[in-house]
Amino acid sequence: MGGLLGGEAALQSWAPTLAVRRRERKFWAQPALSFEALTRATQEEIRAAGLDPSLWCHAWRDEAVEAVLTLHPPELASTPSKAAPQATVELRFEGRPLARRTLELGFGPISGTATAKGLRPNASWDEVADEAAVVTVTTALRRAAWRLVGGVMSRWVRGTGIDDATWTWLRAQVLRRVAESTRSEVLAEVPVLLQVPLFATVGAKVLSLEEVEAVVASEGRIAWVPMTTPGTSLPAPPIVREDPPAIAALRRWVGEARLVDGGERVRAQRLARRLADLPTVTSLTLDPASVWAKTSLADDKGKVEGEVGLRRGDGEATLRIDVCLDGRKIGEFVHEDAPAPLVAIVSDLELPLSAAGEVDTREKRYGNLLRRCRRAATELIVRLCEGYASLPANERAPARALLLEFAARRIERAAKEGSEPGRAVEAVKALPLLVDVWGTRCSLAEVTARDESVFEVVTRPVEAPPVTAQRERRILVVDPPARRVLEAIGEVKLLDSRWDEVLGSIRALAAAPECALPDLREVAWVDRKATIAGGLEAHLWIPRSPTNEDSVALARGGREVGRIQAISALPCAGIVSGWGLDSGSGAAVLDARQLGSLGKQVCRLYETLAKQVKSGGRMNASERDKAASWLAHVDELLASDPGGMPTDPGKALTELKTALAEIVPPALRKARAKAAEAEARRRAEAEAAAHAQPEAARREHEVREQERAREQEARAREQEAQARDAQALGGSGQVSGTAEETRPTPVPKPTPEQQLLALVRAELEWARARHGSALEQLRLDRLAIGTGREPGIARFDDGIVLQQRHSLIARALTRLAIDEMPDPIDMMFVMANVYTLMNEVAEEIGAHDEQAFVARLAEGLAAGLG
Repeated sequence: MGGLLGGEAALQSWAPTLAVRRRERKFWAQPALSFEALTRATQEEIRAAGLDPSLWCHAWRDEAVEAVLTLHPPELASTPSKAAPQATVELRFEGRPLARRTLELGFGPISGTATAKGLRPNASWDEVADEAAVVTVTTALRRAAWRLVGGVMSRWVRGTGIDDATWTWLRAQVLRRVAESTRSEVLAEVPVLLQVPLFATVGAKVLSLEEVEAVVASEGRIAWVPMTTPGTSLPAPPIVREDPPAIAALRRWVGEARLVDGGERVRAQRLARRLADLPTVTSLTLDPASVWAKTSLADDKGKVEGEVGLRRGDGEATLRIDVCLDGRKIGEFVHEDAPAPLVAIVSDLELPLSAAGEVDTREKRYGNLLRRCRRAATELIVRLCEGYASLPANERAPARALLLEFAARRIERAAKEGSEPGRAVEAVKALPLLVDVWGTRCSLAEVTARDESVFEVVTRPVEAPPVTAQRERRILVVDPPARRVLEAIGEVKLLDSRWDEVLGSIRALAAAPECALPDLREVAWVDRKATIAGGLEAHLWIPRSPTNEDSVALARGGREVGRIQAISALPCAGIVSGWGLDSGSGAAVLDARQLGSLGKQVCRLYETLAKQVKSGGRMNASERDKAASWLAHVDELLASDPGGMPTDPGKALTELKTALAEIVPPALRKARAKAAEAEARRRAEAEAAAHAQPEAARREHEVREQERAREQEARAREQEAQARDAQALGGSGQVSGTAEETRPTPVPKPTPEQQLLALVRAELEWARARHGSALEQLRLDRLAIGTGREPGIARFDDGIVLQQRHSLIARALTRLAIDEMPDPIDMMFVMANVYTLMNEVAEEIGAHDEQAFVARLAEGLAAGLG
């Protein structure tokens, strides 16, 4: 069929058309009802539901619309909804139902039917053809709804047919509709609304719109408060007390500008009534007898009056504040977090009050009053401190307790917050509020001046120690306030249980020898001050004439209570003082931690000396050489006793050894090592010999005796040969004369200078053998003693000239003058300096030659020392 008619596109389904035809036939098959019949049917339904049709049903007819509306009240009391329920309306055409629509009529729930001239079905017979007709119907129905609700309100005003729950439900919808309507619309549709009581007030009266308009006409405005405001009786004009929907309707009716906040008037009225029953305040000042000091709280604007003071009577750190207004005390409060015992009386005209006319302590302005009172504590404490000396004797004890307690609390708080205690605490510290066991009054500032964190105290009167100990040791007699503030600053050490022992130690200390610091410029090469473990003060120095027995004095109160060597290989002098010295077992000693700390400072002291010797700063030549000789000796002590450290000085010792290595030649250290090995071998051989068989010892002794006998026999034969030679010369007298003539002339004793030059020349034999004729060609084989003032041990002036004024040369000549050999270490330094000079003059002599020469000297020195 599709092919015959021109294809599939030419075919069209008739099903939609059939559906439309069927809907049309169905519509017309419905019975047609007139407006009157619909009205009767609706009233019957309402009556069957138990409602009054004359109250809840309304028939509307005008030129364009005919409608019947029914308002369905709730069966039970319910909370009014925030939005108006919508209406369900059946739209009819030719007396038959065409469509059902949900419309916004301003009230609800509403059901109804409506017909209009413009209502016609569309081509599909399932909806209205023209929406403009629906708009016309909606407008008419909104007016009809107003008429319906107006009838209900008229019945409520007459007091018939409406209960309170239903009226509450309907009133909420009326107020919502008023907020959306104009005054002209209300007057046109429901003029009765103006007489309906809608708006509750703070009192018992409920205002209608007419009464609201009368208040606005007479006052120019009307006030309102929220529903949460407690009710009260007020004089005219009334104040509306309603929830937000009612206030929105009122604002729509009277205008935004004419609706004002009535809260202030309500509070003022309530406050006035409350103030009438409160105690009267005649003055905003504090009784001077009740406070130690006071200050004003008045501000520049005149809004705040009153005083705050430092409270007498108790030391509890609270703020007691009386709040006043218009000559009446409206509140009395106690706050626990005050810095001192404070009392205040204040009046603030702008202080916010609660709805009940009471002080709202949560308000910011009240918090500002509290802060001003707390901040005044600093000034009040300072004033009390300034007037403390002039207080009567009976008032000083409570004032002292208050000040000490304040200082303790403020110091603890500052330590917790990481802040400074403030000037009030400094003022308290300056007062003589403490007393020691000698009966001397002292201040906290004096007690804490030594930066000590441990305070020795007793809590009862005790026998006073010798006065000589008072200068260095402070022992306080404390009561609870004094102990409290000392515990806030540091540790309190009670001596009550062992006072007899403490008193005995103080007396023993007073009898100990004095320990005074000498003039270090005269007696010391270097000195060092340091604080070691336990808070001890150490002052160390190396004497200009050091010995292995030098030690450090332990002192307390300027008295020597013991001596100690921190490191036996590093002797030094010094004084270690402080009350942290342990003297529990008699003489004072250092614990392991203090001893280790002192050892590090000794290493630093010697390191300083080594650096000065190397640089030559602040030391003349003789002192520098002497110090260098001592450092070489110390280096040997360290090498010979590496395990003699009481504790490991760590880095300090390592750096000291590095500094000594720059002073003491490595060859000398190697020679010492070899000497130590040789000594060890000799000891081992001696031990082995001590354990050898007695026979071997006897044979060795016989061999030595035989050698001694042969030597004596040879000496005797030689003497006999000499006698025979003398006889051969011609007799005893001739022999005597000849012997007298041939006896050699006595050789004079060499001078010290000649002996020193001979020693130097002997040491240079190695250099002659190594360099041959180079020394003669450069005149380095010529030696002399010079008296010039040139620096150094030796200089070149057409030969090697030893400087007689140099300390090493002078010391060597002095020893030779008393028939003693020069010190080997001094000679090693002299020869090393001479060879350095030769290295500078002769290009043939290199650094390796000098190193070999010094090594030879060191080996010889080590062998001699061994």
